[in-house]
Amino acid sequence: MSELRVMAWNVQDGLAKPEKAEAIAEKIYGIQPDITILSEGTPEGAPVVPAARRILEELGIVHVRPYNDIDGRRDKHNLVAVAKPEYGQPAISQPLGRTAMVFPEANGFAVAGLHGFDRYRDDQDAEYARERQLAMIIRQALKDAGPAIILGDLNAMYAGAKQAGMLKVAGKVAERFTPGEPGCEQSRFERVVSLTRRLGSMATGDALHMARREGFIDADLDHQPTMPKGPIGVQLDHILVRQGSVRSFNLHPHEGMSDHHAISATIVAL
Repeated sequence: MSELRVMAWNVQDGLAKPEKAEAIAEKIYGIQPDITILSEGTPEGAPVVPAARRILEELGIVHVRPYNDIDGRRDKHNLVAVAKPEYGQPAISQPLGRTAMVFPEANGFAVAGLHGFDRYRDDQDAEYARERQLAMIIRQALKDAGPAIILGDLNAMYAGAKQAGMLKVAGKVAERFTPGEPGCEQSRFERVVSLTRRLGSMATGDALHMARREGFIDADLDHQPTMPKGPIGVQLDHILVRQGSVRSFNLHPHEGMSDHHAISATIVAL
């Protein structure tokens, strides 16, 4: 049976920050994944700190691609993947404009890594964009109905989660106020409004429900929160598996290196 160890982590542009990059790379190296997807790996145009890159290159080839968002976002990022050399160069898929990396043959799996939309035109369009983004990857980049994995910060939570119900209500209240623009200087109130509106739009569950209909299950059956925010933690980062058995799943605390925890899983192809 073929087996693959994958990891996903939103590192909040940490691979470009000298004070954090090497520690982030060391943490990844300690987990020894075959494929790692790093959302917000670096700001667009910024390189990976050389010391961190050297550590990551002991695991495989470092692939860096800009998000290429088309919705006018001011905070621009690079998607970073680290993969064993035998998996080759990733194919680039751009559903609704945003970059996803796809490794079509990774030890029996097709693997797609991406960062789900945080905002798309406005908050009301964001969940539609996330659902379409996943659907296009599944039906185009992963169209063969074999073993497949989707991983990354999908910016989506399950509608049945207690936190999701609370955030949907809070998001509706926050819609009465004007949010600050991501990537621009914001007041504390604007930051709270912006985050609440965005999290509220992530709580509908539509994107993950669609993936479930397409045969994908979450590697974390306990749906542990991956982004702690004060008293509320939400599961935004996912490893979704089709035709695979989850041998192990782990949540790795961020230890101050990001605002997201890292997740990893070992998957066996069926």
